[in-house]
Amino acid sequence: MASYKDCAKKVGLSDEVDAYLRGEMDPDDQAFREHLSQKKIEAMNQAYQRKLEAIAHADAADFINLYPGSARQAIRAYLSQDDLATGRTSVDDQIHGVTRYYMGKLNTIIEEADGRTWKQKLFSTGANTDAKYNDNILREIFGRATGDADAAKFAKIWRDLAEDLRIQINKSGGLIRKLDDWGMPQKHIVAKMTAAGKAEWINFTAPKLDLQRMGISDENAARVMLDKVYDTIVTNGANKLDPDNLPRTGKGKLANQHREHRALHFADPEEWIDYAKEFGDGDAIGAMISHVRDMSRDLGMLRAMGPNPESVYQGMRARVLHEADLSAKGAGKHPGSGTNQIDNIWADLNGLGVE
Repeated sequence: MASYKDCAKKVGLSDEVDAYLRGEMDPDDQAFREHLSQKKIEAMNQAYQRKLEAIAHADAADFINLYPGSARQAIRAYLSQDDLATGRTSVDDQIHGVTRYYMGKLNTIIEEADGRTWKQKLFSTGANTDAKYNDNILREIFGRATGDADAAKFAKIWRDLAEDLRIQINKSGGLIRKLDDWGMPQKHIVAKMTAAGKAEWINFTAPKLDLQRMGISDENAARVMLDKVYDTIVTNGANKLDPDNLPRTGKGKLANQHREHRALHFADPEEWIDYAKEFGDGDAIGAMISHVRDMSRDLGMLRAMGPNPESVYQGMRARVLHEADLSAKGAGKHPGSGTNQIDNIWADLNGLGVE
């Protein structure tokens, strides 16, 4: 029989809840009560995700059943619109629609920043070459007044846009908590990180973090956390996959992925800027564009396929394998999967390649 520790780990008990169950935590302790409240919120979110996922599976099954063609043809239409699937927005169309909407909003921010010499260069090169303005935007985003009216206006509209995306992700099953003093995510350049090496990256990053906001006790604990963060960034999350239960394509439960976007909280905008120049590209607007593009792309996927698109796709794909098996048996032939085309479409939607 498995030990208590193994069971606690399996069901995801936190250290606080684990200590309470063993009689080592005062149930009236304020920190524990706040933690328990958050666990209840997470439990409610998980129940909401399960309902959304069930609806998405049922919707996909209905689409295949009603489609005037084979399961493989239905999935191709479901993922990427064709003439037979009139009346329904495909996953690809949903993603592009949401992305166009939010990138349009971001472009509005840029349009409203009149009188800046960098503006035309931004549209032609995609880079902000006005370093002072770039840094002022960051300072304003982090709540530091700079006296730069354009930067302040830019920061305000950015915060509203980022908050709208956070809310919409949560409505689709995510659980990204509101952080009033959150600024913006870093754009990590993996080549710079690997060139420096893990130890140097940790040594550079650890002193720049706001450990209290991150709920970390001291710098040693921060270094342990950063060791895992480094691996996650440079492997694009592959270090977290279970090698005994790998999906053929996809990244697992999409609704949960953005919980880690804000894992690194920098102590102030100057620390953010220093990190960006060392291990990013130093471009605040570029980081915004990357964030909005990634979030809106995932929001489109969540709206189209629920909180676990990979699970929905694998369920649909199983129908193709079943049809191929039945067809081969009827013809006395060896079954062939016939999934290469839809696997390629799915990989493209996920930004992955099929081996």
